[in-house]
Amino acid sequence: VAGGTLYVGAFDLEARDPATGERRWTFETDVDRGSLPAPTVASGTVYVPGSLGDPTLYAVGTGGEERWRVETDADVDAPVAVADETVYVVDEESTVYALDTAGEERWRRTLGADVSRSAPAVANDRIYLGSWDGGVLALRTDDGTTDWRRDDGATEFRVGGPVAVTGE
Repeated sequence: VAGGTLYVGAFDLEARDPATGERRWTFETDVDRGSLPAPTVASGTVYVPGSLGDPTLYAVGTGGEERWRVETDADVDAPVAVADETVYVVDEESTVYALDTAGEERWRRTLGADVSRSAPAVANDRIYLGSWDGGVLALRTDDGTTDWRRDDGATEFRVGGPVAVTGE
């Protein structure tokens, strides 16, 4: 919920009234094969990855109009993060993209760890990601280089969801 609107990643992106559930508008993505990952709202823009077979990040205004779209190398299964006028996206090939809020690529980096299921968390000039191999890593926000990676057996479980961090 942002700005008095509930945004839902169904087969298409829907905007609904949070009090009544009434649909306000629908933004149709290019492919209707499974539900969309959760949308992320920042500064009047809704960012939502496409569904299965649609390796696209859509930027949609809060009135339902498309602002831009960027194709990724593979599908995106997790929500994106937005911080400091940068949109961070992770695709199924564990490529991390940093885009400016106009959709222009700042950098991209393919990682050796399977972070494809992890929504990025951004704080302290770092992007934090969990990996399917049980590790956690931090990338620098300015260029995507790995600041640190820990997969030293501290957890024996796969980290398939988002991690959380505070900027404090």
